[in-house]
Formats: sequence, C-alpha cells, structure tokens
Amino acid sequence: MKKTVLLITSLVFITSLSFSQSKVNINSLKKYGDKAFKVNDEKPYTGRVFDLYETTGEKKLEGKYRNGLRNGKWTWWNMDGGTDSTGSYKKGLMNGQWEFYFSNGNLKGKGQYRDGNGTDRGNTGIPRHGRNGKWTHWYERGGLKEKQNWKNGIVNGLFTQWYDNGQRSREGTYKDGKEIDKHEGWFINGNKEWEYFCNKDGTRDSTRLTIRWH
Repeated sequence: MKKTVLLITSLVFITSLSFSQSKVNINSLKKYGDKAFKVNDEKPYTGRVFDLYETTGEKKLEGKYRNGLRNGKWTWWNMDGGTDSTGSYKKGLMNGQWEFYFSNGNLKGKGQYRDGNGTDRGNTGIPRHGRNGKWTHWYERGGLKEKQNWKNGIVNGLFTQWYDNGQRSREGTYKDGKEIDKHEGWFINGNKEWEYFCNKDGTRDSTRLTIRWH
C-alpha cells in the first residue's frame, strides 16, 4: 500500500514538473480578459513561452506565465542577438529591477517598478507607469544622461540631467510630480544659464528668477 501511494505521488510530481517546464510560442496563446490560454484549454496557461524573429529564426523573447498572467523573469532580444530589455513580472505587472539596452549593447536605463503596466513610454520607449525608487539613464555612447527618483509612477525627489560631454545640464527637486525648492540649469560649457525657486504649490516664484545668457 505504501509503495502504491509513493508511486502515485511520484507520478503526480513528475507530471506537475513536466507541465511547469512546458514551453510554447507566445503567439499560439489566446487572451480572454487579462489572462492567456492555450487553444482548446479552459484553464489559464502556466508555463514558459518564447518567440522568434520571422526573418532570422533568432530568439525574440522568453518568459513565464502563471495562471494566465506574466510572472517571473522575462527577456527580450534584438535582431542582432543582443539583449533589448529584461525584468520581472508579478501577477501580470512589472515588479522589481528592470534594465533596457541600446542596440549597441550599452545600458539605456535601469530602475525599479512597482505594479507597472508597461504604459506611458514617452520619447525614450521605457515605460514610466509604476516606476518606483531610483532610475538612471544613459546616452547611447555610454555617458550618464539622467538620475531620477520616482514614487508610484510619479517623479518624487532629486532629478538631475547631464549633457553628453559629462557637464551637468539641469537639476531640481520634485514632490508628487510638482517642482519644489530650487531648480538650476547650466550651459554646456558649465556656466550657469538660469535658476528659479518654487512655491509650495509648485508654482514658480517670479521674484526669485535669475537668467544669465553667457
């Protein structure tokens, strides 16, 4: 009797392990509501997925689903085989550390997400929804471009930008998306271009504005 129970338990474990390690092309899944399903399967999909570039057959993405939602680590590659972006999901939302790359392999941006839905990409192509904590961005040639602080997808804290020659271009502090305290800007040669101060409501104090044109 004990041997029979042990055998059944082993078979269940092996079947479960095999199922959890299954891998399908993501394009073969169909979404109902916010969950993904295999065709002719009434249960939300759990397992690994992949996609390939049609023109080359090279890997395009790899990730995991749990109960029909993206979960765990996901990675995308560009057509040259280099990493495009990588990060983790939790119950279908972006959570934890994410990294984004230029096509030359240099880092484009990295930082943390909390319940990000992948929207609000702006002109960088990097989602802003759900950003949380410190974020850093670089120029394509590798120079530092920006350091930001976010809270629940809203700019919150010190925000600094640099020119691609390494000279600081602007700096200021935000609270809940509004400018506060002192903000400064510099010319590419390092000379001060402007500075202003903000009131508590985020409006600029017109009596404390300085502009230098040199």
